[in-house]
Amino acid sequence: MLYLTAFFNLNPWIILILIGLLSFLFYLIKRPVLALVIQFVGTSAYLYLLYKFGIETGRLKTGIFFSALIIAYLLGGLWLSKRTGRRFQPTAVDKIFILFWLLILVDSLLRSPNFSQLFKNSLIYAPVFVIAPYFGARLLSSEEQIKKFLNYSILIPTILAVPFLYESFIGTKFFITAGLDLLFIRFSPFVFNGVSNHILIGFTFAIPLIILWIKLFEKEKKIRLFNLILVFLFLYFIIRSVTRGVIIGLILALIIYFLFLTKIKRKIKIIVFSIIFILPIFLLVLWMLPQGLINFILNTFQWRDLATINPAEDPCAFGRLIA
Repeated sequence: MLYLTAFFNLNPWIILILIGLLSFLFYLIKRPVLALVIQFVGTSAYLYLLYKFGIETGRLKTGIFFSALIIAYLLGGLWLSKRTGRRFQPTAVDKIFILFWLLILVDSLLRSPNFSQLFKNSLIYAPVFVIAPYFGARLLSSEEQIKKFLNYSILIPTILAVPFLYESFIGTKFFITAGLDLLFIRFSPFVFNGVSNHILIGFTFAIPLIILWIKLFEKEKKIRLFNLILVFLFLYFIIRSVTRGVIIGLILALIIYFLFLTKIKRKIKIIVFSIIFILPIFLLVLWMLPQGLINFILNTFQWRDLATINPAEDPCAFGRLIA
């Protein structure tokens, strides 16, 4: 290592960090499900570590991070398929998925006046955040890998909840003064260049909350105290970050599960459970929120005259939706 640092004129710590990152990459290739889960619910851990070490984020760093995850779960998934003898066979759904993306891409090329934005959305963001995770999930669709995915999806946010809980009370807070003369705090444990990412926090805890909710009624015979604590923590961070799209999506997912994926007996169990446990937990979370944040949430769904709404300036999300 001393020879390498002298030859390339590099700091020994950089060499050690690179060796550590490469070792972690190989570790993820052997555990591709973990890499896939990190992309879904662990990205906030990457940003939090950068923030705590005083490192500004950037396209290059974040691009390397996501590229490493994609390489890990795609290569790892192919290696796992070969090792287990489960040869990957593209289905009609896979082909329709790719065709649909190509149609959107061609339509965007013909209609978009802004090529740079088109390039980012269709040729960078879509492959990284949609196409690669889709085929990663397809490669890891065995029952054993699905169980690991569900367990990791709860484990990682549970670990993150510890430092994030600290940050939510005495650490980083993101303040915004709205046009409604309200000072509200949308929680984010990291801030880069004066900008937070509270939306990512909502996503980080919404996915495991849905998994945990279904697990409570599909797998667990008894209501465990630890699961109730996790429900409280996940719900707290979702509401504390005020990610309204995530909150609406979470509510819709739970309603669909309740209406269409459960039988009468389980519906009764869910209703009783919600009244006894979820309602008090929800009220406790509201009690812990700053008053300005509660006012902002209420204002989101306040009815206003459509003629008075300026979608570009009005902070009311409901106003933007109906506009």
